[in-house]
Amino acid sequence: MFHGKRMGRIGLASAALLLSACGAAAPSAPASQPPASAGQRSSSLASAASKPATQTAAPAQTLPALTIPYTAISVSNAPIWVPIEAGLFKKYGVDAKTEFVSQSPNVTAAMLSGQTPIANEGEDAAINADLAGGDIVIIASGMDKFLFSLFTSPKITSIADLKGKKIGISKIGSTTDFVARLVLSKNKLEPGKDVALVQLGGVPEIMAGLQSGAVEAGVLSPPTAFKAKAAGLKELVNLSQYDVTYYQAPLAAKKSWLADHRALALNVLRGYLAGVATIHRDKKQSEAILAKYTKTRDQTILEGSYQALISALPKVPTPKIDAIQTGLAQSTKRQAKSADPASFIDPSLMNELQQSGFIDSLYR
Repeated sequence: MFHGKRMGRIGLASAALLLSACGAAAPSAPASQPPASAGQRSSSLASAASKPATQTAAPAQTLPALTIPYTAISVSNAPIWVPIEAGLFKKYGVDAKTEFVSQSPNVTAAMLSGQTPIANEGEDAAINADLAGGDIVIIASGMDKFLFSLFTSPKITSIADLKGKKIGISKIGSTTDFVARLVLSKNKLEPGKDVALVQLGGVPEIMAGLQSGAVEAGVLSPPTAFKAKAAGLKELVNLSQYDVTYYQAPLAAKKSWLADHRALALNVLRGYLAGVATIHRDKKQSEAILAKYTKTRDQTILEGSYQALISALPKVPTPKIDAIQTGLAQSTKRQAKSADPASFIDPSLMNELQQSGFIDSLYR
Protein backbone atom coordinates (compact mmCIF):
# COMPACT_ATOMS: atom_id res chain seq x y z
CA MET A 1 0.00 0.00 0.00
CA PHE A 2 1.25 3.49 -0.82
CA HIS A 3 1.98 5.45 2.39
CA GLY A 4 2.55 8.92 0.97
CA LYS A 5 6.34 9.13 1.15
CA ARG A 6 7.66 12.07 -0.84
CA MET A 7 10.05 11.43 -3.67
CA GLY A 8 13.38 13.17 -3.24
CA ARG A 9 14.67 15.29 -6.03
CA ILE A 10 15.52 13.23 -9.04
CA GLY A 11 18.07 14.59 -11.45
CA LEU A 12 15.96 15.60 -14.42
CA ALA A 13 16.89 15.90 -18.01
CA SER A 14 16.46 19.48 -19.14
CA ALA A 15 12.80 20.11 -19.66
CA ALA A 16 13.36 21.61 -23.02
CA LEU A 17 11.71 19.49 -25.66
CA LEU A 18 10.44 14.94 -26.74
CA LEU A 19 5.45 17.38 -27.65
CA SER A 20 9.97 15.34 -26.62
CA ALA A 21 11.23 19.54 -27.52
CA CYS A 22 10.44 22.79 -29.16
CA GLY A 23 11.39 25.93 -27.37
CA ALA A 24 8.82 28.60 -26.72
CA ALA A 25 8.05 30.99 -23.95
CA ALA A 26 6.80 29.09 -20.92
CA PRO A 27 3.04 29.37 -20.36
CA SER A 28 1.56 30.20 -17.01
CA ALA A 29 1.94 27.32 -14.60
CA PRO A 30 -0.94 24.82 -14.79
CA ALA A 31 -2.66 23.31 -11.80
CA SER A 32 -0.55 20.21 -12.42
CA GLN A 33 2.88 21.48 -13.24
CA PRO A 34 4.53 20.90 -16.61
CA PRO A 35 8.22 20.05 -16.36
CA ALA A 36 10.49 22.47 -14.53
CA SER A 37 14.18 22.30 -13.82
CA ALA A 38 15.43 20.06 -11.05
CA GLY A 39 16.50 23.09 -9.06
CA GLN A 40 13.05 24.65 -9.23
CA ARG A 41 10.87 21.66 -8.47
CA SER A 42 10.64 19.01 -5.83
CA SER A 43 8.58 15.87 -6.08
CA SER A 44 5.22 15.64 -4.37
CA LEU A 45 4.01 12.12 -4.94
CA ALA A 46 0.91 11.80 -2.81
CA SER A 47 -0.67 8.73 -1.26
CA ALA A 48 -4.09 7.36 -2.15
CA ALA A 49 -6.74 7.65 0.51
CA SER A 50 -7.87 4.38 1.97
CA LYS A 51 -11.52 4.84 0.99
CA PRO A 52 -12.32 4.23 -2.67
CA ALA A 53 -14.02 6.97 -4.67
CA THR A 54 -17.37 6.61 -6.38
CA GLN A 55 -17.67 6.57 -10.15
CA THR A 56 -20.06 9.54 -10.22
CA ALA A 57 -19.17 13.24 -10.12
CA ALA A 58 -16.79 14.26 -7.36
CA PRO A 59 -18.43 14.58 -3.93
CA ALA A 60 -17.97 17.58 -1.66
CA GLN A 61 -15.65 15.78 0.75
CA THR A 62 -11.91 15.55 0.25
CA LEU A 63 -11.01 13.33 -2.68
CA PRO A 64 -8.27 10.70 -2.57
CA ALA A 65 -5.10 12.30 -3.93
CA LEU A 66 -2.60 10.81 -6.35
CA THR A 67 0.38 12.13 -8.25
CA ILE A 68 0.87 10.29 -11.54
CA PRO A 69 4.37 10.99 -12.91
CA TYR A 70 5.35 11.00 -16.57
CA THR A 71 8.84 10.54 -17.95
CA ALA A 72 9.27 12.51 -21.17
CA ILE A 73 8.20 15.72 -22.89
CA SER A 74 6.38 13.75 -25.54
CA VAL A 75 2.91 13.43 -27.02
CA SER A 76 2.91 9.89 -25.63
CA ASN A 77 2.02 11.38 -22.23
CA ALA A 78 -1.03 13.29 -23.45
CA PRO A 79 -3.41 10.66 -21.93
CA ILE A 80 -2.22 11.95 -18.52
CA TRP A 81 -1.93 15.66 -19.34
CA VAL A 82 -5.37 16.01 -20.93
CA PRO A 83 -7.53 14.58 -18.12
CA ILE A 84 -5.48 16.53 -15.56
CA GLU A 85 -6.06 19.84 -17.34
CA ALA A 86 -9.67 19.08 -18.29
CA GLY A 87 -10.61 18.10 -14.71
CA LEU A 88 -11.59 14.60 -15.76
CA PHE A 89 -9.89 12.74 -12.92
CA LYS A 90 -11.75 14.93 -10.43
CA LYS A 91 -14.99 14.26 -12.28
CA TYR A 92 -14.57 10.59 -11.39
CA GLY A 93 -13.51 11.16 -7.79
CA VAL A 94 -9.70 11.41 -7.89
CA ASP A 95 -7.66 14.48 -6.99
CA ALA A 96 -4.89 13.70 -9.48
CA LYS A 97 -1.79 15.73 -10.24
CA THR A 98 1.21 15.00 -12.40
CA GLU A 99 4.89 15.84 -12.51
CA PHE A 100 7.83 15.26 -14.81
CA VAL A 101 10.40 12.73 -13.58
CA SER A 102 13.07 12.22 -16.21
CA GLN A 103 13.40 8.67 -17.57
CA SER A 104 11.32 5.58 -16.86
CA PRO A 105 13.92 3.77 -14.70
CA ASN A 106 13.72 6.63 -12.18
CA VAL A 107 9.93 6.40 -11.99
CA THR A 108 10.14 2.64 -11.65
CA ALA A 109 12.49 3.04 -8.69
CA ALA A 110 10.00 5.41 -7.07
CA MET A 111 7.19 2.91 -7.57
CA LEU A 112 9.16 0.01 -6.17
CA SER A 113 10.18 2.02 -3.10
CA GLY A 114 6.56 2.94 -2.37
CA GLN A 115 6.77 6.62 -3.24
CA THR A 116 4.01 6.37 -5.84
CA PRO A 117 1.74 3.46 -6.80
CA ILE A 118 0.92 4.46 -10.38
CA ALA A 119 2.70 6.19 -13.26
CA ASN A 120 3.09 6.63 -16.99
CA GLU A 121 6.36 4.90 -17.85
CA GLY A 122 7.97 2.92 -20.63
CA GLU A 123 7.00 -0.72 -21.10
CA ASP A 124 10.65 -1.76 -21.01
CA ALA A 125 11.14 -0.27 -17.53
CA ALA A 126 8.16 -2.19 -16.15
CA ILE A 127 9.40 -5.41 -17.74
CA ASN A 128 12.93 -4.99 -16.38
CA ALA A 129 11.60 -4.26 -12.89
CA ASP A 130 9.44 -7.36 -12.85
CA LEU A 131 12.20 -9.57 -14.19
CA ALA A 132 14.18 -8.44 -11.15
CA GLY A 133 11.34 -9.32 -8.78
CA GLY A 134 9.15 -6.21 -8.92
CA ASP A 135 5.33 -6.16 -8.83
CA ILE A 136 4.42 -3.65 -11.54
CA VAL A 137 1.73 -4.33 -14.14
CA ILE A 138 0.50 -2.34 -17.13
CA ILE A 139 -3.21 -1.52 -16.80
CA ALA A 140 -3.69 0.66 -19.91
CA SER A 141 -1.57 0.62 -23.04
CA GLY A 142 -1.52 4.25 -24.09
CA MET A 143 -0.15 4.40 -27.61
CA ASP A 144 0.44 0.99 -29.12
CA LYS A 145 2.86 2.02 -31.87
CA PHE A 146 6.27 3.63 -31.82
CA LEU A 147 6.42 7.39 -32.21
CA PHE A 148 10.19 7.47 -32.46
CA SER A 149 12.62 8.17 -35.25
CA LEU A 150 16.36 7.68 -35.54
CA PHE A 151 17.92 10.92 -36.72
CA THR A 152 21.45 11.28 -38.01
CA SER A 153 23.83 13.84 -39.40
CA PRO A 154 23.30 14.35 -43.15
CA LYS A 155 26.47 12.41 -44.01
CA ILE A 156 24.96 9.13 -42.72
CA THR A 157 23.07 7.44 -45.56
CA SER A 158 22.25 3.99 -44.13
CA ILE A 159 22.14 2.02 -40.89
CA ALA A 160 25.31 0.27 -42.00
CA ASP A 161 27.07 3.63 -41.92
CA LEU A 162 26.58 3.70 -38.15
CA LYS A 163 29.14 0.95 -37.58
CA GLY A 164 31.87 2.41 -35.43
CA LYS A 165 29.73 5.45 -34.65
CA LYS A 166 27.72 6.66 -31.62
CA ILE A 167 23.95 6.81 -31.03
CA GLY A 168 22.60 9.18 -28.40
CA ILE A 169 20.03 7.80 -25.93
CA SER A 170 18.66 9.23 -22.71
CA LYS A 171 19.73 6.40 -20.38
CA ILE A 172 20.47 2.69 -20.42
CA GLY A 173 17.17 0.93 -19.69
CA SER A 174 15.06 3.78 -21.04
CA THR A 175 12.73 3.58 -24.03
CA THR A 176 15.22 5.44 -26.23
CA ASP A 177 17.74 2.71 -25.36
CA PHE A 178 15.19 0.03 -26.28
CA VAL A 179 14.46 1.72 -29.61
CA ALA A 180 18.15 2.07 -30.51
CA ARG A 181 18.79 -1.60 -29.74
CA LEU A 182 15.76 -2.67 -31.77
CA VAL A 183 16.88 -0.73 -34.84
CA LEU A 184 20.43 -2.07 -34.59
CA SER A 185 19.33 -5.68 -34.07
CA LYS A 186 17.05 -5.53 -37.10
CA ASN A 187 20.06 -4.45 -39.13
CA LYS A 188 22.46 -7.04 -37.69
CA LEU A 189 24.54 -4.56 -35.69
CA GLU A 190 25.44 -5.27 -32.08
CA PRO A 191 25.02 -2.46 -29.53
CA GLY A 192 28.20 -1.81 -27.61
CA LYS A 193 30.32 -3.70 -30.09
CA ASP A 194 29.46 -2.33 -33.52
CA VAL A 195 27.78 0.88 -32.34
CA ALA A 196 28.24 2.76 -29.07
CA LEU A 197 25.16 3.87 -27.12
CA VAL A 198 25.89 7.16 -25.37
CA GLN A 199 23.76 8.28 -22.42
CA LEU A 200 23.01 11.97 -22.80
CA GLY A 201 20.35 12.45 -20.12
CA GLY A 202 17.26 13.35 -22.13
CA VAL A 203 15.83 14.00 -25.57
CA PRO A 204 16.80 17.70 -25.63
CA GLU A 205 20.37 16.64 -24.89
CA ILE A 206 20.21 14.01 -27.65
CA MET A 207 19.18 16.74 -30.08
CA ALA A 208 22.02 18.96 -28.85
CA GLY A 209 24.48 16.07 -29.16
CA LEU A 210 23.48 15.54 -32.78
CA GLN A 211 23.86 19.20 -33.60
CA SER A 212 27.26 19.47 -31.89
CA GLY A 213 28.64 16.29 -33.48
CA ALA A 214 29.06 14.53 -30.11
CA VAL A 215 27.01 11.65 -31.56
CA GLU A 216 26.26 10.71 -35.16
CA ALA A 217 22.70 9.53 -34.48
CA GLY A 218 19.99 9.91 -31.87
CA VAL A 219 16.52 8.65 -30.96
CA LEU A 220 13.88 11.42 -31.06
CA SER A 221 10.08 11.68 -30.95
CA PRO A 222 7.46 14.37 -31.64
CA PRO A 223 7.72 17.27 -31.35
CA THR A 224 11.52 17.12 -31.20
CA ALA A 225 11.49 15.09 -34.42
CA PHE A 226 9.87 18.02 -36.23
CA LYS A 227 12.47 20.40 -34.82
CA ALA A 228 15.24 18.06 -35.98
CA LYS A 229 13.88 18.05 -39.51
CA ALA A 230 13.73 21.84 -39.51
CA ALA A 231 17.35 21.93 -38.35
CA GLY A 232 18.46 19.85 -41.33
CA LEU A 233 19.05 16.57 -39.54
CA LYS A 234 18.22 13.37 -41.42
CA GLU A 235 15.39 11.03 -40.40
CA LEU A 236 17.08 7.73 -41.15
CA VAL A 237 14.43 5.45 -39.62
CA ASN A 238 10.81 6.19 -38.73
CA LEU A 239 9.78 3.46 -36.31
CA SER A 240 6.08 4.08 -36.82
CA GLN A 241 6.60 2.22 -40.09
CA TYR A 242 7.72 -0.89 -38.19
CA ASP A 243 5.03 -3.54 -37.87
CA VAL A 244 5.60 -3.79 -34.14
CA THR A 245 3.22 -3.45 -31.20
CA TYR A 246 4.88 -1.70 -28.29
CA TYR A 247 3.77 0.49 -25.39
CA GLN A 248 5.85 3.64 -25.36
CA ALA A 249 4.13 5.22 -22.33
CA PRO A 250 1.57 2.88 -20.76
CA LEU A 251 -0.19 3.45 -17.45
CA ALA A 252 1.37 1.08 -14.92
CA ALA A 253 0.59 0.34 -11.28
CA LYS A 254 1.83 -1.81 -8.43
CA LYS A 255 -0.02 -5.10 -8.06
CA SER A 256 -0.16 -4.73 -4.29
CA TRP A 257 -1.78 -1.28 -4.60
CA LEU A 258 -4.32 -2.55 -7.12
CA ALA A 259 -5.30 -5.37 -4.76
CA ASP A 260 -6.08 -2.89 -1.97
CA HIS A 261 -7.43 -0.01 -4.09
CA ARG A 262 -9.28 -1.53 -7.04
CA ALA A 263 -12.20 0.92 -6.84
CA LEU A 264 -9.82 3.87 -6.81
CA ALA A 265 -7.83 2.38 -9.71
CA LEU A 266 -11.05 2.03 -11.72
CA ASN A 267 -11.81 5.70 -11.13
CA VAL A 268 -8.29 6.63 -12.25
CA LEU A 269 -8.92 4.66 -15.43
CA ARG A 270 -12.29 6.36 -15.93
CA GLY A 271 -10.55 9.74 -15.90
CA TYR A 272 -7.75 8.43 -18.12
CA LEU A 273 -10.20 7.02 -20.68
CA ALA A 274 -12.22 10.23 -20.66
CA GLY A 275 -8.94 11.96 -21.49
CA VAL A 276 -8.30 9.57 -24.38
CA ALA A 277 -11.78 10.33 -25.69
CA THR A 278 -11.12 14.07 -25.41
CA ILE A 279 -7.92 13.65 -27.43
CA HIS A 280 -9.84 11.92 -30.19
CA ARG A 281 -12.85 14.24 -30.12
CA ASP A 282 -11.49 17.69 -29.25
CA LYS A 283 -8.48 18.63 -31.34
CA LYS A 284 -8.45 22.27 -30.26
CA GLN A 285 -8.40 21.55 -26.53
CA SER A 286 -5.89 18.73 -26.97
CA GLU A 287 -3.48 20.88 -28.96
CA ALA A 288 -3.76 23.66 -26.37
CA ILE A 289 -2.77 21.21 -23.62
CA LEU A 290 0.07 19.80 -25.70
CA ALA A 291 1.31 23.35 -26.26
CA LYS A 292 1.17 24.07 -22.53
CA TYR A 293 3.17 21.05 -21.41
CA THR A 294 5.73 21.19 -24.19
CA LYS A 295 6.03 24.99 -24.33
CA THR A 296 5.42 24.83 -28.07
CA ARG A 297 3.69 27.58 -30.03
CA ASP A 298 4.50 26.54 -33.57
CA GLN A 299 1.11 25.48 -34.96
CA THR A 300 2.65 23.31 -37.67
CA ILE A 301 4.54 21.31 -35.05
CA LEU A 302 1.44 21.04 -32.84
CA GLU A 303 -0.65 19.85 -35.78
CA GLY A 304 1.88 17.22 -36.80
CA SER A 305 2.32 16.04 -33.24
CA TYR A 306 -1.43 15.77 -32.66
CA GLN A 307 -1.92 13.75 -35.84
CA ALA A 308 0.92 11.43 -34.84
CA LEU A 309 -0.69 10.97 -31.42
CA ILE A 310 -4.18 10.04 -32.59
CA SER A 311 -2.76 7.67 -35.21
CA ALA A 312 -1.11 5.62 -32.46
CA LEU A 313 -3.57 5.97 -29.56
CA PRO A 314 -6.39 3.38 -29.48
CA LYS A 315 -9.78 4.39 -28.10
CA VAL A 316 -9.78 1.18 -26.06
CA PRO A 317 -6.21 0.92 -24.73
CA THR A 318 -6.43 -2.57 -23.25
CA PRO A 319 -2.93 -4.02 -22.70
CA LYS A 320 -2.15 -7.18 -24.68
CA ILE A 321 0.61 -9.74 -24.50
CA ASP A 322 1.91 -9.16 -28.04
CA ALA A 323 3.43 -5.83 -26.96
CA ILE A 324 5.06 -7.53 -23.98
CA GLN A 325 6.45 -10.21 -26.25
CA THR A 326 8.15 -7.44 -28.24
CA GLY A 327 9.75 -6.13 -25.08
CA LEU A 328 10.84 -9.54 -23.81
CA ALA A 329 12.38 -10.42 -27.17
CA GLN A 330 14.65 -7.37 -26.97
CA SER A 331 15.51 -7.74 -23.28
CA THR A 332 19.10 -8.54 -22.42
CA LYS A 333 18.08 -10.14 -19.10
CA ARG A 334 18.42 -13.90 -18.83
CA GLN A 335 15.00 -14.27 -17.15
CA ALA A 336 13.24 -12.80 -20.19
CA LYS A 337 13.47 -16.03 -22.18
CA SER A 338 11.23 -17.96 -19.78
CA ALA A 339 9.00 -15.12 -18.58
CA ASP A 340 5.22 -15.30 -19.06
CA PRO A 341 4.12 -12.20 -21.04
CA ALA A 342 0.71 -12.26 -19.34
CA SER A 343 2.30 -11.62 -15.95
CA PHE A 344 3.30 -8.08 -16.95
CA ILE A 345 -0.23 -6.83 -17.66
CA ASP A 346 -3.57 -6.64 -15.87
CA PRO A 347 -6.30 -6.08 -18.48
CA SER A 348 -9.10 -6.84 -16.00
CA LEU A 349 -9.82 -3.20 -15.16
CA MET A 350 -10.03 -2.16 -18.81
CA ASN A 351 -12.19 -5.19 -19.55
CA GLU A 352 -14.56 -4.29 -16.71
CA LEU A 353 -14.99 -0.73 -17.98
CA GLN A 354 -15.45 -1.85 -21.55
CA GLN A 355 -18.02 -4.51 -20.68
CA SER A 356 -19.96 -2.03 -18.52
CA GLY A 357 -20.44 0.24 -21.53
CA PHE A 358 -18.43 3.08 -19.95
CA ILE A 359 -16.00 3.46 -22.87
CA ASP A 360 -18.77 3.45 -25.46
CA SER A 361 -20.57 6.17 -23.50
CA LEU A 362 -17.59 8.49 -23.93
CA TYR A 363 -18.04 8.54 -27.72
CA ARG A 364 -21.80 9.11 -27.92
